[in-house]
Amino acid sequence: MFPLPRPITFQIDTESTRYSLSNARLYSSQRHYSLAILNYIAVLKSLPTENRLKYLEEFLVTLQAFLHREANETNTNDVLRVATIIYGTEFRFWRTIAEYYYVQSKLSKSLANFQRALLFAKGDIEWLQATTSIENLKTNLFDAWHWRMINDGKRNAKFVEAINGALNAKEDARVIDIGCGSGIFSIAAARNDNPVHACDLDETMCKIARNCFIQNDVRVKLFEMHSNKLAVKKRYNILVSETVDCAIFGERIVETVSLLFSLLEAEAIDRENVFEYSDTITFISDCCNVEGSASKNIKRILPPSPYTCSYIEEIKDGYRLLSQPVEGISVDFNDVSQLMKIKNGQFVAELTLKANKTGVASAVCAWFSLNLFGDIEICTSPDEGYCWQQAIYPFYPQTLVKQGDVLRFEIFIKDNALRVHPISGLSPIRECQILRLPQWVDLMAMNDSVVRTFYFNAAARYSSVLDCTDLLIDKRFSVASEYSAIRYVGNKATSIEKAFCRPGSVILFWPFSNQGRFLDEYLTSIIGLRLRNPKSILVPVQLSVNGCLINSNELCKRSRLLQDKQTYCGIDLSPMDDYRVQYFHEIETKTFDFEQISEDVELFRMDFSNSNRNLLDQLTRVKQHCIFTCSKSSVCHAILFWFTLFDPNGNSLDLRRQSTAFLPSAFLFSNAKSLNVDDKLKAIFSFLHGNLLFHSIKDVILI
Repeated sequence: MFPLPRPITFQIDTESTRYSLSNARLYSSQRHYSLAILNYIAVLKSLPTENRLKYLEEFLVTLQAFLHREANETNTNDVLRVATIIYGTEFRFWRTIAEYYYVQSKLSKSLANFQRALLFAKGDIEWLQATTSIENLKTNLFDAWHWRMINDGKRNAKFVEAINGALNAKEDARVIDIGCGSGIFSIAAARNDNPVHACDLDETMCKIARNCFIQNDVRVKLFEMHSNKLAVKKRYNILVSETVDCAIFGERIVETVSLLFSLLEAEAIDRENVFEYSDTITFISDCCNVEGSASKNIKRILPPSPYTCSYIEEIKDGYRLLSQPVEGISVDFNDVSQLMKIKNGQFVAELTLKANKTGVASAVCAWFSLNLFGDIEICTSPDEGYCWQQAIYPFYPQTLVKQGDVLRFEIFIKDNALRVHPISGLSPIRECQILRLPQWVDLMAMNDSVVRTFYFNAAARYSSVLDCTDLLIDKRFSVASEYSAIRYVGNKATSIEKAFCRPGSVILFWPFSNQGRFLDEYLTSIIGLRLRNPKSILVPVQLSVNGCLINSNELCKRSRLLQDKQTYCGIDLSPMDDYRVQYFHEIETKTFDFEQISEDVELFRMDFSNSNRNLLDQLTRVKQHCIFTCSKSSVCHAILFWFTLFDPNGNSLDLRRQSTAFLPSAFLFSNAKSLNVDDKLKAIFSFLHGNLLFHSIKDVILI
């Protein structure tokens, strides 16, 4: 039995007050968080503001536990409303609420609360914590691919033309726009006072659409729900839906579609999806298809991720189509029996591809032809240049094909995804064990000979090496990894948390994701390993962050609205500008269209060589600055930034220029800057939790 709370008094130091705090702590320790919160609130409301702060930490711990256990939203809102009165000016209070909503996948609420936290940030670190979270949430709320879609003027014009054609064909048009996104096509349909309804599940897109409807002075009824929850009094007679991904079915649409397929030869696709560890063991990515005969005792290995997406025109080192495109499947929206087969997972077809040239086939490439209305069509083949990427189905083993060779594939739809599985024609060189790696393992870096050589050379003179890179998997080295497949083949393998090495050992680490993001938590665990083994040596021993000024109209197209309003068929989408991208990641510099307009500048360098300093401090930089000098007259849109690695011998690896695996990032200016030769820009930046944040970019005026 828990003691009942005594009546609350307004005297700070009375036994009643102390006992009520004791009750709060007791209930909290016994996980009765609702009772604990009630006790805390009763006491804290009675305290002067200056006396409340000493209880903030324990209150937030209990509040966090309460939020994660309380299922009643009304109770949650009531508690937060009262708690705001008590701690509404405290940064940590708002951050706790924001983190709770983030865990609950309520990203808009999380963003709003981090923005409130920013208002009460005290000092640079709190400002950085809030700003980092806000930028990351904006990326999660509004994916960069939305910009590529909305800035595709050809796509927009085709859909608007089809909508107008359908409206002209109906005297009593009643329009429903499913997956309306920004609302651009709802607005196009409503401009002639037609009754238009729209629906979308995404909270952020609904917010944008409402503002766009107001901005364009149109009447559209918006439903923030799944289309199958709609209850209508009068049936619609025009359906508008642009919810197709690169392989059609990934966004849950069945539309009039024909899918075209071709064999693809691309070295980069090989390197991203297959790593030949030995004659008997091969690592493959989680989107790689395997023919049954290529794996012992396994008839079919279905990949967790059925395909990968790419603009094949942007694949590094290029590509070749080894067969003529052929129609794989055709879906008729009027064929109810076909639609039911797709819905029930019973739709299966066979695809035969005949090689028209010799080469190494590494994947099947798919794109679609979409009939919008009448004779208005969209085809997403590589040479058409639409915003849709192509769907790539890598397979193992890669196969040397000669002109006239035939490969057969099975096409089926499972879990709203089109799958392409090889059934014959592949010629495995040998029987081998196949180990599937999760998508975040960097297979491209595994296959990057420059990266591997950097580590092998750095470790050459050490007799004891602990490999934590997840890249090398060399029998000469002990291995520490979080992935069971890598530990399975590693020598003396363990996890990083349990790893131990002899004095004088070298610890190899690779602190980057396969998207080029800096892995702060991973590097923190590496530093923890280094501190447990103080006489060990880290490689790389230094990491520098480098940057340069760039001009890139292509980057603007993928990050914000364009100046040319005809791109949007005369529709005002300015409310979308609140979600413009400031930090753009995964830039393939070999194929991306940009121009460098300054020399490289080292922003800062992390040094892990001195065991006497606090190594964790190397992961944080606060309000540092650098100067960029323009080398040619141009318009500057962004700062491109990347990393360089250094080993103990002074050798370096510039990941932008020397590695085929690493993808740099860019910080985009709010407004482009016109620069002349020798003009200078001063950038103020900070680095926290693996995020490079720019505070300001200012012209340097020389006197």
